[in-house]
Amino acid sequence: MLIQNSLKEYLNILAKKTSVPGGGSAAALVSASGAALNSMAAHFSLKNNLSETSEIKSLLKQNEVIRKKLMLLVDKDADAYEQLSYATKLPKDSLERKSLMQKNLKKAAQIPLEISILSCDCLQLCSQLVLKANFNLLSDLGCAAYFLESGFYSAALNASVNLKLIKDQSFCVQRYKLIRKMALKVTALKRKIVQSVESQV
Repeated sequence: MLIQNSLKEYLNILAKKTSVPGGGSAAALVSASGAALNSMAAHFSLKNNLSETSEIKSLLKQNEVIRKKLMLLVDKDADAYEQLSYATKLPKDSLERKSLMQKNLKKAAQIPLEISILSCDCLQLCSQLVLKANFNLLSDLGCAAYFLESGFYSAALNASVNLKLIKDQSFCVQRYKLIRKMALKVTALKRKIVQSVESQV
């Protein structure tokens, strides 16, 4: 599993002339890094904000669920692309290729979409944490916001590219709408978090 490698090993694999891992896997890692910064800020803030301990604990618990899911998606995205790559190598006119291509394209679109959804959810938690965080951790939460925004848009791009190749229009329309809706929210949340950080430091 990629996520079991050291960061050095992962980046060396990413830099090689191989199709996996790619942008989707890297997007999951970027967002997982943002989620990790959220958790770090929450851990430190528990000691400095006793009046809101229960709420910070709740935010931390929710954030850790997201962080762990994003870590798993580092591998799931790479696996999905490998399956899609296998389908593209089958004879072009074969029924197996036609069936597998559409099935695997949907999976290759759905997994980065999951990364985007989790990144958006994690930004929402970050926007709450920044109002309760230890002063010394504010810049880390600002960094988390930028990481999560980057992970969101990178994964959304990967999802959109694969959606263009899917013939099931109802499947695509629903997901395009979701991406556009989340993009507005993500941009607004990131702006709100960064402004909050800048106003407090």
